Amino acid sequence: MQLQFNNIKNVVRKYTDFILISFLILLSLIHLHWAINTDLYFKVDDFSALAYYRDNNIFEMVKEFLLKGDFFGFRRIVGHINFKIMFDLFRTNAIPYILANHIFHTINLILLFLIAKYLSKSSFSSFLVTILYNKIYLLYFSNSHEYLLVFLSLSSIYIFLKYSKKYYLSLILFTLALLTKEVAFTIPFFLFIVSYKAKQKQKLLKPFFIVLTIYIVYQFYFLLAGKLLPDNLSYGSNYWFKDLSDKIIYFLNPILFGFLLILGIVKKRYSLLPILLLFLIALVPNIIFVSKLEPYYLYLPISYLLIYLAMLLPEFKAQNVIIFIFIFILMGGRAVFPGIARQSFPNWEKISLEKVTSTVESAINDPEVNQVNLVSINILRDARLMLSFGTLDLFLDEKYSDKYYFIYNPDEKLIIIENK
Repeated sequence: MQLQFNNIKNVVRKYTDFILISFLILLSLIHLHWAINTDLYFKVDDFSALAYYRDNNIFEMVKEFLLKGDFFGFRRIVGHINFKIMFDLFRTNAIPYILANHIFHTINLILLFLIAKYLSKSSFSSFLVTILYNKIYLLYFSNSHEYLLVFLSLSSIYIFLKYSKKYYLSLILFTLALLTKEVAFTIPFFLFIVSYKAKQKQKLLKPFFIVLTIYIVYQFYFLLAGKLLPDNLSYGSNYWFKDLSDKIIYFLNPILFGFLLILGIVKKRYSLLPILLLFLIALVPNIIFVSKLEPYYLYLPISYLLIYLAMLLPEFKAQNVIIFIFIFILMGGRAVFPGIARQSFPNWEKISLEKVTSTVESAINDPEVNQVNLVSINILRDARLMLSFGTLDLFLDEKYSDKYYFIYNPDEKLIIIENK
């Protein structure tokens, strides 16, 4: 009996990481269940993106975005290429976008676990911080930028740490991450900190800093030309100390940050403390915006913080349970686990949008009709954005969208229908 028990114990020990990763995947599936049951659909920035993807090919996009920035003024091309390919393949079928974002999120969980395990040598600590990371699940399709950013960033970090001889692949992924979102500039610094005692690895970081320098010079040109920040009002900047500190507190509980600082000092891991500073630096590009308090800005920076935490956590024993419970509560307690949609919920924004499209399609069937009055319809935000960005045709049956132009007059809530 004892021999059989020992055999089971050995099997569990051998496959611990596989079991824990499998559990993480199952946990992430609850997010997917929520996304489908709450009927996620296109919203907010998605409509401006769809309009651009419809009217431009990838070559035009790359040229335009690198020279002038995207339609918000940023030079983040990789995420747009991903979104453009998705659009060309699936148009406005929402399910592939939901699945693509979910797959990237799940891969990011696995990468975070593997990096934390490599640096901490503790499967349980790595598992805990990855559960905490799973809390940040991004719920609209334009978040593909964040998902790709973290996928490329964590892939670059993992390959550099685990397979130093393939550092050139890590460098390529880092470059792509920079072209996905500017906050990727933090990657070489994070690698420098966590490989502080591995001098051989630090020598391999030189090309990373060369690429980063070239990128900074490239962005500095736009700063001199006055084109670094977009003209969009929602991205207006604010540098008042109180406003900046309020935003930092929004993104991170100061008690948690203080605990992490004290933990690093108590454990005498002084070489890791710069990760806390790097986390704050990674937030700077976002906290300067006037009205952009969005959880997706945390998606990359908090991965650094959680890896730091995994490296400092003590071994999981009875006397240390209070520390794990304290961290769990600080990170949100029960809210860490994804909500379960036990029934389907109506997406009123989508219902409003579909009310507009069904009204237009019904009117087109009458050959005498050349305009559609929408006064009787409660046009909510996303339906309004669909109309104002001229993307109504993308949500209609192709037999209509291929044959007609649709011109929206917002003052009169009227759609003019013209033959192509």
